[in-house]
Amino acid sequence: MGYSLSYGSSADDDTQQELLLQQELKQEKADLYTEWALQYQQQADSLPQAVQAFQQAIPLSTTKDDRVAALYFQLGETYYLMWQQQELAEYEQPMLEAWEQSKQLYRAAFGDNNDDPWISIGYAMVCIQQGVYYTQKGEPLQGYELLQEGLVQYLEPSLSKIETSREELQILQQQRVAAWHNVATAATLLGQFEVALQALQPVLTYYERKDNTKDEEEMSYYYAQALYSQADLYLQLGQYNSAKLSYQQAMEFYQQQDQVDTALLQQQALTGLGDEWQESIQMYQDALHEYNELLSESNDPTASSAVYEMEFGYVGDLHATLGSLYLSTNELILAEMHLRQAIRSYISDDENRRYLADVHFNLAQLLFQQGEYLESAEQRALACDLYKETVGEGVNPMMAGIEDEELLMGEVDNPRIETRWLPSKRTSTTGTVKTLVRDTEKVITMDAEELSQRKNNHSYTDDEL
Repeated sequence: MGYSLSYGSSADDDTQQELLLQQELKQEKADLYTEWALQYQQQADSLPQAVQAFQQAIPLSTTKDDRVAALYFQLGETYYLMWQQQELAEYEQPMLEAWEQSKQLYRAAFGDNNDDPWISIGYAMVCIQQGVYYTQKGEPLQGYELLQEGLVQYLEPSLSKIETSREELQILQQQRVAAWHNVATAATLLGQFEVALQALQPVLTYYERKDNTKDEEEMSYYYAQALYSQADLYLQLGQYNSAKLSYQQAMEFYQQQDQVDTALLQQQALTGLGDEWQESIQMYQDALHEYNELLSESNDPTASSAVYEMEFGYVGDLHATLGSLYLSTNELILAEMHLRQAIRSYISDDENRRYLADVHFNLAQLLFQQGEYLESAEQRALACDLYKETVGEGVNPMMAGIEDEELLMGEVDNPRIETRWLPSKRTSTTGTVKTLVRDTEKVITMDAEELSQRKNNHSYTDDEL
């Protein structure tokens, strides 16, 4: 009897040990697949293999909910990277499902251990990444709400509670800063410029600190990006002196690095412009050619010169429009030639000082793209001074004179002034949190009716020669 009881107890122990051994083996396999997945995730051409490895690791994992939640988060992040590469809808649904599954598991983990700050941080990172995605996709309101949830409710309160190494804390701080920059981007897209400025403040404060261990060159690079964003926001608020100062500081930091911001410049050219843009360029080129021919065919050089001087506005508009169109198509040499000619045409005509401001603005953007940072700052300062003079302090120059918001969307056939604020896809290299920073491009075009009117005015004067 005693022997049978002893034997039965030993069998139960053996079974339990065998189950524990199986779980350990499963977890070892899960860890191995996870390691492979993270390695694949670092290689752009190996993302499908990363997805497969994460999918193998998840069902094998025998750890707590928060650890499995982290795997689902990384699976969603891998789909996100694939979507960034190709923007295919087939990646969006599994990406969103993986992130939602991650959040569900984190919420379940809250119930088991509500005081663990690492669970809150994990949940925050999922919210932040969802916010980045929706902002990038063009749904900034949903993006803003998710970013705020992740940062304000979960990440910020948890950072002071964790005990970790200095290096890991530094990574978390970088992710926090990148997230606040994304909040600024979402708020900017929503037209909430004051909110965006407030969101930028922790970003600037972090980069201004001298007691961190981040590489100084890298620090200056990201600080310049934040100052660039701040300058754009001040400009849209009509705070021109602050806009000049922030842009000047940004350009000085870029100049110190003596390198072009390649991540930004890859996004400067407008892609998929279509034949209409080329037709517009040809139309303005033809108009300019016709104007120059009329001047050259005149038998009275003195009268021709007088007519030219009377038509500064017409000629300036042609050059300004061609300059902005070539800037949009990234044909920088042609763009610079026409923008500088537009300045020469406008500068002697007080009636066109508002348009002269736009040209200085575009030339500043062009010079930035060429890496001519200090001259870019000079041109932006000239634009700010002219905006302050012509539209007034506290007025957004990107909106001044635009009565119908449809002009911003390009839905009116031929707007006199068409304004674009283009969010780039530039990202920061702070973990998985992407930083979107706004690039600024002012595109000026004349409508066909005004072009015809100016042309007729010129032709009438020319007929009097």
